Amino acid sequence: MLKKAQVDDLRDLIKTLKNRIRDHGAGLARSEMETRNVLVDQLLIKLGWDMGNPDHVKREHNVGIGNVDYALFNDSKESPVLLVEAKKLSTHTTGQEVLPGVSETENLPKILRDAAIQGLGYCLAIEVQHVAVTDGRRWDIYDVCREGFLDGKRIAFFDLMADSAVDDCLGATILWRLDVERGDKPGKEFAYGMRVDADGYVLGSNGERDKRYSPGTKWVVDGFPLDEEGWVLTPKGNRATRFKYPCPTNTARILDWGGHRRFLDEEGYVLTKSGRRDKRYSSEPYPPGAVVFVNGFPLDEEGWILTKSGKRDGRYTWPYGGYDV
Repeated sequence: MLKKAQVDDLRDLIKTLKNRIRDHGAGLARSEMETRNVLVDQLLIKLGWDMGNPDHVKREHNVGIGNVDYALFNDSKESPVLLVEAKKLSTHTTGQEVLPGVSETENLPKILRDAAIQGLGYCLAIEVQHVAVTDGRRWDIYDVCREGFLDGKRIAFFDLMADSAVDDCLGATILWRLDVERGDKPGKEFAYGMRVDADGYVLGSNGERDKRYSPGTKWVVDGFPLDEEGWVLTPKGNRATRFKYPCPTNTARILDWGGHRRFLDEEGYVLTKSGRRDKRYSSEPYPPGAVVFVNGFPLDEEGWILTKSGKRDGRYTWPYGGYDV
């Protein structure tokens, strides 16, 4: 459990980094190295990573298919527990300013989308589960094991210029060295990067329910904590403003479909807001293994078109590149 002094130190640092972005943004936008030195390194240090200890942090670490900017290790030193890809400061909206009807991925600058794809590739190459991608201001944390494209794999994000930056950063527990040091932890589900038990309660480092987070959580679907009416909740238990309507209470899966959420029952049928099978789609269920639809085609996580049975369609011999639209 973090102490109050640690939270206060983080708050002070984020205030300092905000001022640096405001005062020196133009220069940082021209240099990745300056962005890393002035912004990225400082936050990683505050999160417990000793940047001067090669047993904990290796820069330009070779992963076979390229060099990742940072590879972060715990005391086992066997393999990284987290990769970090950093780019120069870019101009983008905050997490609270996502355009209506547009996915988080589409709101990201191209440089960060490309870095996320690259970082996930590095994870697969050396079997690391998590990668963080940042331009020094915005941080996106991805889990390579989750279904979907970038939006589906994102488990947490925060923008240092947002009012909620401190709380959002605290929620991204995978970034905290003391957190990953503890090794295996209870809780199989993840919500905004936090461990959640079977009832949807956020867990502390000791495995007990953390009273600070997710009051009102009743269930979790694909990492989203929901209240009893199906509204997605923020870590503090408020209804998330990014989601304008509740999930049907019989939702078994939430998928991104063309920038809009689709709710599926356990058999894969699309549901209406009331929880009934949507007549526009109820003639057949969502194919098993499908993670997104593009122009009416169900695709798996690698972009292959699927048949109704969920198998890759033999008529199509190559996957969609990055989910063409």
